[in-house]
Amino acid sequence: YGVDICGICVICFQVMGTPFSLTDDEMMRALERGWNHIFQGRPQKGFYIGRPHPPLTEVEIVKSTDPSNAHYMVRCEAGEPGLLICRGKNCMRGYTASAETSRDLFSSDGWYLGLGDVCFFLRPLENDGQVDGDEEQEERREDEKENRDEREEKETGEKEEKETGEKEKESRLDAGRARHLDYYWVTRSADVVIKGGANYSCAQISDDIKNCLLRLYEGKLAKTQISVATISMKIQSEHEDSCCVTVELTRRPGLGEEQDKQQETEREADAWHALISDINDNFLSRVRKDSSLLPKASVPDYIRIGKIPTNFKGLPDSSALKKSFAELLKNDD
Repeated sequence: YGVDICGICVICFQVMGTPFSLTDDEMMRALERGWNHIFQGRPQKGFYIGRPHPPLTEVEIVKSTDPSNAHYMVRCEAGEPGLLICRGKNCMRGYTASAETSRDLFSSDGWYLGLGDVCFFLRPLENDGQVDGDEEQEERREDEKENRDEREEKETGEKEEKETGEKEKESRLDAGRARHLDYYWVTRSADVVIKGGANYSCAQISDDIKNCLLRLYEGKLAKTQISVATISMKIQSEHEDSCCVTVELTRRPGLGEEQDKQQETEREADAWHALISDINDNFLSRVRKDSSLLPKASVPDYIRIGKIPTNFKGLPDSSALKKSFAELLKNDD
């Protein structure tokens, strides 16, 4: 992980890599754990990106990199998706021409916050042999020695440690913690909805809504007739995202628009328009009232039925979608 951003001078060495000590079977298990991962009862797929290289590189997964957010720099628990940050001598120190930009991209203790990737970590399985028992015992002995030293300093009145010593200790403990953790990439941070300090994948929300529509309108809609795009926008709060969903419905896939109109009877056309109206008018209220229809995190704040604009890659155009929602909300006001 990180090789792709070496060329833009943010880092000069990869942030993480696959341990050479892993056997083929252990590697396969690591990959499968990420692909089959479930967090808080819902699928949370991740792609294995290895481990950091302490003391050369350090990584953490945090809930937020926004200083104004209550969850700023709060560590995520195992399996919880969050924002990947890194620290090490391989990272740039800042932009020479913009001190303000540098302040936004670095924490006060040197963590680089601008990677923009949502990841999670898992602790290795004990039976994989991925954790060196001697290494763990040595770490425990070091921790016990540090605890004894602290108690002795307290007893002799030396209650305060020097600031540099504290930082070195924290860095050493963080590096030891990360050394035996497996890290997984989920998505880009631009493709998540942040609510309650948690990061939810836009792709997962879109899949949940598509499956919900197929269940609610079984026999009336086919899988190929539904496209869903989810984006996050700051609408109700500056500190939390609103989940904005666009649903594009296509009539009779495989037929051209003019041919489709000619072959449709008036009755079929009326039924189609009634279906669209029902989704537009009632879908939100249904999923909000019946918690069995959608996971709580996938319930949209806003929904629109219409065309999903795409970019040159054929992917949903987030900027165009945000403009569409801005116009929709403006008209509602």
